[in-house]
Amino acid sequence: MNTLYMDLFKSLEKDIKYCEHMLELLHSERQALTERNLELLEQIVENKSQVLLDMDKTQKVRDLLLNQLGFEPGSLGLKAVFQNPPAEFADSIKEIEPKLSAMLQEITNMNKINSIMLSTSYTQNSKVLDIILGRDTNQETYGKDGLTESDTNKGSGKVTKV
Repeated sequence: MNTLYMDLFKSLEKDIKYCEHMLELLHSERQALTERNLELLEQIVENKSQVLLDMDKTQKVRDLLLNQLGFEPGSLGLKAVFQNPPAEFADSIKEIEPKLSAMLQEITNMNKINSIMLSTSYTQNSKVLDIILGRDTNQETYGKDGLTESDTNKGSGKVTKV
């Protein structure tokens, strides 16, 4: 039984390393999005895919270990282990849980931010393409004097300096 807990602990340590790597990739992704570096973005996407595959493998191993230890696979079983670890692993497991939770939260937050950046970039590129292709976009554009009508002032004859 102790060997199973040790293997479970090792799988959690692997996940921490994968999370650290994913955080590095997300930071690089944000920088590449800011710089619009498509080549770097492609590399990052490939690397992120590999990290996700690696994390999936450790998840499957962890689920098997949890099952062998008599716990439910997945997050429910892991929570049960975190709440009541065996005495000889209590300190190690209690140290890993907050670290892993914080890292997963940071990954989620960074991924959301990067997704928003990507979506915004896509929207901007689509608008520019529509303008270039002469599509009726009803988009605000600047006049020769740098002025544009704001949505709230359209039709009122008021012009807003932007």
